[in-house]
Amino acid sequence: MWLCNASFKIRKNAMKIKTIDVLARECFDASNGNSYFDAIVTVNLGLKNELMFRLPFQYGYEGHYKDCAFETLKNKGLIVTDETMFGSYYKDNNIVARHSKKAGYNYQAMRVGK
Repeated sequence: MWLCNASFKIRKNAMKIKTIDVLARECFDASNGNSYFDAIVTVNLGLKNELMFRLPFQYGYEGHYKDCAFETLKNKGLIVTDETMFGSYYKDNNIVARHSKKAGYNYQAMRVGK
């Protein structure tokens, strides 16, 4: 199921998460000296209950996209925890997490959603 910029809530414990894949793109705005990213998050890749959503274009660099993905999973009700460290949560719950980021994208193109 693909949900792009969708506003949705999953009821508590509605989905068993086995995998989380985060594919991010990063660009650098040389004029202002800032880095930005957007990302696609896929939960349970290749399974019947696969779910995808987009993290919109936003300020952030290095591993910030991982933190944003984890917070978004919590906000959408896919993960119910007070844990703040995604690595600890994934490990404790036997979730396979794959994170990937490609840098060097064009700032102007990403800013307008391309």
